[in-house]
Amino acid sequence: MLSQVAGPTTISVRVVAGAPAEVLVPTQAAALWIDGFGLLVLPAYGSTNYGAPHVVNLDGKAYFLTGRFTGASSIEGYGWDDDEEEPWINWASTHVTTRVQVPPFHVREHRPEAGLTMAPTFAELSDRRIWCQLGKVYSSTYTPGVGWSAAVVEHTLVVSDTTLQWVIASARDLIPTLPGHSLWWCMNPTTGNVYLYDATTMAEIAGRRTTFGSGFVAAAYSRKHDLFFVVRNYAGTYKLDSYADEPVAAVVVVPTFDFAPRKGAPVGVRSRVTGGLGEPCAGRFVTFTVTSGSVSPSVVETDEDGYADAEYQPPFTPDVGVQLTATLVE
Repeated sequence: MLSQVAGPTTISVRVVAGAPAEVLVPTQAAALWIDGFGLLVLPAYGSTNYGAPHVVNLDGKAYFLTGRFTGASSIEGYGWDDDEEEPWINWASTHVTTRVQVPPFHVREHRPEAGLTMAPTFAELSDRRIWCQLGKVYSSTYTPGVGWSAAVVEHTLVVSDTTLQWVIASARDLIPTLPGHSLWWCMNPTTGNVYLYDATTMAEIAGRRTTFGSGFVAAAYSRKHDLFFVVRNYAGTYKLDSYADEPVAAVVVVPTFDFAPRKGAPVGVRSRVTGGLGEPCAGRFVTFTVTSGSVSPSVVETDEDGYADAEYQPPFTPDVGVQLTATLVE
């Protein structure tokens, strides 16, 4: 499970002094984080400004944004273009997607959307558009003057999932060993489960499954801060939670010797720290203690795979049944 670092923070729309309070009901699965700008959410029915983009700051203050595409009545969702580093907005009534500059929402390009059904968030790649629904990654290609191809399933993330609308968010450059790969977080609003998808190889990244611990309304990810921002409904009040891209340490594996200790002969020792789903916990500190002899270093930082390695120096006199323990430094 991912480590929560802030929240819950109540979300409220900022209004001028003396003006009536405004209502913001975020649409499920529709959110986009833009570094240097904030968290874009999409107001659903029941909001004061339904269908118009709002930005939510980390203090919970939300701001109504203007700048709609001509003739459009409301927004259906948000997309992100990793190549151009710009967002797309899906407009409902005109059935078009517009590439926009944020701020100030100047339209740069638009594409017709007739016949293409997507989730409220999508990824605009150089060769196709992808989105997540029902635990699957769908894709479609656009041909100018022709339109979009029929959506196809390019990868299945889970065996069975009935959640229709998922969230997708850019995770480019997250893994140094995969330079240039198009990486995307796929997040399930019902379960709170999080998956990392490689759109270059069209496969899930093994070992990177994690969770927020519970469901959510909308979520987004900041590559700059390596943080997730999650909107939840707390008994009728919408609040913002923040999570670091690192699991909560749940298990410290019983340490082992590389081989049976012999008096006077150094031997390696190892333990591992993982999250509740077996995710490796890097950058955590483990303290080794023994009933005789010594361990050096006694405090070790875990590596990228969650392992802590040290060396045990047995005493020169025989000691049967030496006990080695590892504890997490909180």
